Amino acid sequence: MTRKKAEGAVRTIDRLRTHYNAQRRSIVVKELGGLEVFFTPISAYEVDEVARRIKARGAKAGDFDRNLYLVIFKAKDSEGRELFSMGDFDALKKEADITVLQEIIAFMWADVSAPEKAKEEIKADPIVASD
Repeated sequence: MTRKKAEGAVRTIDRLRTHYNAQRRSIVVKELGGLEVFFTPISAYEVDEVARRIKARGAKAGDFDRNLYLVIFKAKDSEGRELFSMGDFDALKKEADITVLQEIIAFMWADVSAPEKAKEEIKADPIVASD
């Protein structure tokens, strides 16, 4: 069986790419003078790349280290430029406020649709949603 591609049809991969890029969002980190940090969703490639880099260092990383590598890999400014380089790992781990890093990490992993889901739940059943 062969598949026919319809004229002008949008390929599934194009839809996935559009969805990925539309999910770009930012957090303003007040502790860093209002620095705005932008993230796109975490991709399988990025998770694999972080694992490869950790292995290349000959290290066994815990969850925090893996998350810190992901922040380094993913954090961008408003123009899409990297905010950190992989060489910043040790300085971030030794000299950065862990609570600020945890806030950034939590945002990076946060479900983009969570606020919309919460609004729908409150609308559907305000009493249960407030418990």
